[in-house]
Amino acid sequence: MQRTEGHKPETESQPGTGASEARRKVDLLQSFIRSSIDDVGRKRRLNQNKATTVKMLILCMSGGATILLGLNLGPVAEQPFKNVAFALSSLVTVFNALEPFFNYRALWVEHERANAGFFQLKDRLEYYITGRTDAELDLKEIEKFYDEYEHVWATLNQAWNQQRLQYDKTLKHGP
Repeated sequence: MQRTEGHKPETESQPGTGASEARRKVDLLQSFIRSSIDDVGRKRRLNQNKATTVKMLILCMSGGATILLGLNLGPVAEQPFKNVAFALSSLVTVFNALEPFFNYRALWVEHERANAGFFQLKDRLEYYITGRTDAELDLKEIEKFYDEYEHVWATLNQAWNQQRLQYDKTLKHGP
């Protein structure tokens, strides 16, 4: 899980440039947040769609196999239906085995959390700057907002790494 690299805003300012520096940093941070909301939101939707698709495929194949095994269409049709049911059951096993590796649902949830974090940060930053002149923007406060931005990314990356480590442990030692 990687993000597009941004540069941490500088905390040192030269005399007479603090206000414009603070405004540039706010503008830059707002663009980082907007980009992150778009990126994480897109990945959240992608993981949500994949998780839903995998679950629906498993459900449909399992149900289809059960229905095919229950049909009584005579001896001529019975064997082909049993073969298809067996193939569907095998596919259900494969999908169930692969699902924990990809773990789209967990990634969907983590991206949802990160997106909420970015939206909260966006709202708090907008609240902070509303009604303030550029000269009233405090570089230390802006740094705190940037640190929070970095924290949201770090938390998402940590969750993604944890998912991979958990799966690796399962492979080595079993469930």
